[in-house]
Amino acid sequence: MRIFLLIILCLLMNPVFSMEYFVGPDGNDSNSGNSRLKALKTISRAVKHLQPGDTLTILPSEYLQQALNITCKGTADKPITIRGTSRDFCIIKSWVRIDSSKFSRVPGKKFVFVAPQKSPVYNMTETDNRLMLQPAPAIEDMDQFRGSYFYDGKKRQIYVHCSDGLAPDKHSLKTTVLPGYIFLLKKAKHVIIKDLTFCGSYPEIPRYAGWGVPLRAMGTTNLIIDNCAFFFNCGGVSISSRSLNSSVKNCLFSNNQADGYGEIAQLIFSGNSVNNLAENNIIFDGNNHGLRFYSGAKNCTAIGNIIVNDRIGLYFKASRGKRLAERNVVVNCKVTNYSDLMGGRPIKDLYNTFASPSNVFDPNKSNLIFSKKLAPKFCDPDSLDFRLQGDSSFIGKGPDGKTPGAYQYKKNVFFVSPDFENKIAESILPSLITVSNKL
Repeated sequence: MRIFLLIILCLLMNPVFSMEYFVGPDGNDSNSGNSRLKALKTISRAVKHLQPGDTLTILPSEYLQQALNITCKGTADKPITIRGTSRDFCIIKSWVRIDSSKFSRVPGKKFVFVAPQKSPVYNMTETDNRLMLQPAPAIEDMDQFRGSYFYDGKKRQIYVHCSDGLAPDKHSLKTTVLPGYIFLLKKAKHVIIKDLTFCGSYPEIPRYAGWGVPLRAMGTTNLIIDNCAFFFNCGGVSISSRSLNSSVKNCLFSNNQADGYGEIAQLIFSGNSVNNLAENNIIFDGNNHGLRFYSGAKNCTAIGNIIVNDRIGLYFKASRGKRLAERNVVVNCKVTNYSDLMGGRPIKDLYNTFASPSNVFDPNKSNLIFSKKLAPKFCDPDSLDFRLQGDSSFIGKGPDGKTPGAYQYKKNVFFVSPDFENKIAESILPSLITVSNKL
């Protein structure tokens, strides 16, 4: 009997079974949360339950969320997982859609429209054109500036001049109404965040851009962010404040930016964080930094990332320890695509594809560094396919007869010609010739 009681006591002190909790749009925070039918309503309520080994599953919906502090601690063999059921349909947001039908033209203005707006506005996005609008200081000159907005807190009105001058009911407009972070992880340990989308976060004060990223880690240990998406935020993910063993992988970043603050990045590791990994992420369409290692970040690794159309693409700056850039693609960035000349030493650059201008400490033959005059002939760069066509002049020009760049050449990409002949084309050129002849 005593042995039986001892076993029961041990089980109570060290639970064997992990729990799965659910959050859903039809849930209720008075529920247990331990099944889909008994789901909780809010994420903030759900995270309070989490113990080592537990999983929080967020059901498909859009969840309006502000600055949720996550401090839970898993263990190496029992991490805590916060996940969505589907990245595209589990959306954590700080913005709301504006009812465009409520706008009316401002008297005396040609392009400026006004609508009632009860909640304060911290940012405004024209999502159909993938554009963050610029805040105007007042409404007087807004007719002259397309793509601008102004929030009058006293009158509780929002003014907008859309990017094309058309009425707001021709667009999809969203306003950030909850300022600051969405998820703030403070000293959390052994946490996995996966399969979620984050949208619309922005700081209360624009110059404090670092306080507006949707997901920030401060002093965390063994954090994994996997298969998440970040759209139209003030930056995307920030790993900082001496975080240890952080991994961001398989994520999608787009249009996460801060006008007027050049230090922000769509993905940044900084603040003396140690053992930082960015792997297989896609980062595009920003106006600050794509991927940045900065401010004493130690042991920094970037592998297999694609970065397109940012201001500065991949930047090792003021970092330390071991650094590796391998199999990354960085193209079409406005100031520089890749730079490690201010990142300290040692650093290895292996089998990357970098457009010029790029500042590479070790531009060895494994890297494909190209200019506009010598195009590599990518298969389909508009679809982010940076494999080489069969007649590219770079094939076999790397070390030991290998192909330089992020992708080794394989005869596994073929182009279809509209002349219906049964021939195989490893280059797009024959197809283009055929099309021109048919025309």
